[in-house]
Amino acid sequence: MPRQTRRVPPTIGRFNYWLRWIARPDGDDDLPDCVPTVDKEALPESQRIFRAMRDGTEKPLLLVRRHRSLRPILGAAIEDDRVLALAAYIARDRRWQENREAWALHRQLSKNIQERLERFDERRWRRGRGKKWSQLLRQIAKDQLIFHEILLDGVTGAGVVEGSWRRLGTKRGDERPSVWKRHGISRAEAKRIYDHYIGTANAIRGLGVKPLNAAWAKALHKLGFLDKHGRVPTEPISSFLTDKSRADRKEKGFDLVHHYFAHALCNLHRYQSGRYDLNGSTKLLWDPNACMASCVELQLKLARQHNTI
Repeated sequence: MPRQTRRVPPTIGRFNYWLRWIARPDGDDDLPDCVPTVDKEALPESQRIFRAMRDGTEKPLLLVRRHRSLRPILGAAIEDDRVLALAAYIARDRRWQENREAWALHRQLSKNIQERLERFDERRWRRGRGKKWSQLLRQIAKDQLIFHEILLDGVTGAGVVEGSWRRLGTKRGDERPSVWKRHGISRAEAKRIYDHYIGTANAIRGLGVKPLNAAWAKALHKLGFLDKHGRVPTEPISSFLTDKSRADRKEKGFDLVHHYFAHALCNLHRYQSGRYDLNGSTKLLWDPNACMASCVELQLKLARQHNTI
C-alpha cells in the first residue's frame, strides 16, 4: 500500500518540535529528563469509542445521533460501521491522523471516501489555512543551521548581541558578516532562534537548565536544586561528555547539538511521509555517531530548498 502524507499535527511548531514524541531523538535509555516530551496525547476515551464502533461492538447514543449530520458528507458510505467510526473519531480528536489504527483504516478506504473524510476534517477543525509540511520542514532546517553557526561563532561573534561581532584573531577588514546578515534575516530574528534553541542545547550537553524566572530560581535555590552556576544540573545525552568538565562540554558538544536537532528533523520528515506512526516504534533510532551524516545531509538539503523560496 503506497504511503500517504499526513497533515502537520496541530501541536507541532517551529520552536517546539523536538519536545514532541514524533520528532524527539529516541532509542537511548539514558536520555536526560531535562528534555521533556509530550507522549501520545490522543484521548483514551476517543480511542475506545473508535475501536468499539469500528468493530461493531458498540454504537454510543451520542455518536448515533451524529449519524444524520454526517450523512450529507459521507453519503451511503456512512452505513459502513468503519467509516462512521472514523468520522466520529475525527469529530472528537483533531489529532486522529497520529493514531496508527485510525490512519491504517483511512488508507484502506476508497479514494472517494478518503477525500470526503479529509474535507470533513478540514471543516471540523478549520484546517484550510493550516501549516504546510514543506514550509515547516524547510524553516526548521534553516533555523537549525543558523543556530549551529551562532554556537560556533559565539553570540557576540555571530552578531546576535550588541557589541563587537569581529571574530577573535582576525585583522581589521578580514571580519566576515554576522550570521544574521549572511542569512538575510534581522538581528532580532537571529536572537529569537538562539533563545528558543539554547535551553535544550545546554541541557543535552549537560550544562544545566535555567529556572523559568526569578521566583522559580529562589524556590529551587532554597531547596538546594541549583548548582553554583544557578542552573538545575543535567546529564549530557552522550556518554563521551559525561566525564568532561563544563568548559569541555560546552566546546566539544557542538556536533552533538547539531546532530540532535537534525535527527529530530529527520523524524519529522519520516512521520510526514507516512513511514511511522505515533503509536508505533519505527522512528529513526538515536545514535550519536551512526546516523549523523545522513541527518545533516537532509538538513542541508531542506535548508537549501528554503533559500530558493
